[in-house]
Amino acid sequence: MCKIRLFLLSVSWAMAAWALVGASMDRFLCSNHSAVYRGWSTCRTAKRYLIGILTFFVLLFAQVFYCFEASVPNVPVACYGRDLPCRIFNDWISIAFDIVIPSIFLAVFGTLTIRNARPRVVHPRISSIQVAIASNINNNNNNTAPSRNNDRNLTRMLLIQVCIVFVLDLPFGVYRAYASLTANVSKSTYRTAVENLTYAVVILLVYFTHSTSFYLYTLTGTLYRATFKRIRDRCFNRGQRMH
Repeated sequence: MCKIRLFLLSVSWAMAAWALVGASMDRFLCSNHSAVYRGWSTCRTAKRYLIGILTFFVLLFAQVFYCFEASVPNVPVACYGRDLPCRIFNDWISIAFDIVIPSIFLAVFGTLTIRNARPRVVHPRISSIQVAIASNINNNNNNTAPSRNNDRNLTRMLLIQVCIVFVLDLPFGVYRAYASLTANVSKSTYRTAVENLTYAVVILLVYFTHSTSFYLYTLTGTLYRATFKRIRDRCFNRGQRMH
């Protein structure tokens, strides 16, 4: 049973991280100025993406049924790698596919989305140079401030999202590598208790990573905060009317 649980847990964690990547890719596609790229932002493409990553991670973590065993000594969990090669292989898989690569993709596609979201100013062809200069000045005055505010908000949301995924998930990969390298080391009861507590905290950080999207967008995005306040006020007013 421990192998089945670990297999489902590994696939679920990887799917959660790469679902965020898929959402970032979809934002890039639907905000692109090219109609060809926007045409890829469909439910059909999303379903194919989810089926593809699910199939990939099921095949990738199928080795769990061979590499992991129950009641392995000197490790923080009951179900762990049977030998050092299996542990190192799974640790590097966890660091690469759950932490590093998703963070890179989030940063890349988030940056591209911010670039797509910047408004494009198309200047008309005017024969008079003075009129063209005046028009450019007016356009810059009208569009520069909102554009900078939007860029600043999107950049802040992107940086916080990438930092949360990378910083909160990285301790899990590092601790797994540490546990694998020290599995054959004799440990005292106190050290074992400290490592078990550390592992529990690290697992909580991983769970926290994949449950912060709503709070992240609400706290860092002006539009999300305004929408949330409007919904809150509407519910509050409706409650007062009922009383």
